[in-house]
Amino acid sequence: MLGSLPSYSKLIRNARRYLRPGDGWLECHEMMPELCCDDDTVPRSWPFRAWESYLMEGSTKMESPRPLRIADKLATWMREAGFVDVHERIDRIPINPWPKNPFLKHIGQLWETNWLDGLSAFSYKLLGPDGLGWSQNEIEVFLVDVRKCIKDRTVHVYQKMYVVYGRRPSEEEEKVLIKKPGKFTIPKGALSAPK
Repeated sequence: MLGSLPSYSKLIRNARRYLRPGDGWLECHEMMPELCCDDDTVPRSWPFRAWESYLMEGSTKMESPRPLRIADKLATWMREAGFVDVHERIDRIPINPWPKNPFLKHIGQLWETNWLDGLSAFSYKLLGPDGLGWSQNEIEVFLVDVRKCIKDRTVHVYQKMYVVYGRRPSEEEEKVLIKKPGKFTIPKGALSAPK
């Protein structure tokens, strides 16, 4: 759903209404577009980092802005919407097969293919006329260097994938929730098991 919604928090609030109290669950998988590196192998002026920055800028200039950096807010939004048993897992996805670990190397191969196949599609809306106003030629010329970055095994970049899930509370549990405008809070100890 990355970049497709003006308000992801509204989607979470609406989804809660349609889940069965007590055993209805919502699970969200979202990628944080930010590029991460733990060993300082990213060159100072790296086109892939510039691409990410341009994308963020383009997403704010659209007629109906669609935020891209939302993955780290999902757990908070779920709790505010009244979900309980909210869990968050963050996985690292290498952008190409640079890791030595065979499993991560395989994930990196798949992620690199995803990036190379979808880069133009990821870019046109936000860099083009609706976002930054670039022409198709300007976008494609810029993406030549971005593709080279994606294939560069000497740069050890990864992205964070967030998996967040939570349960709609039972009707009994919902009675304990404190509703504030647009948010729910759970009083300390209110949902703990009896001793």
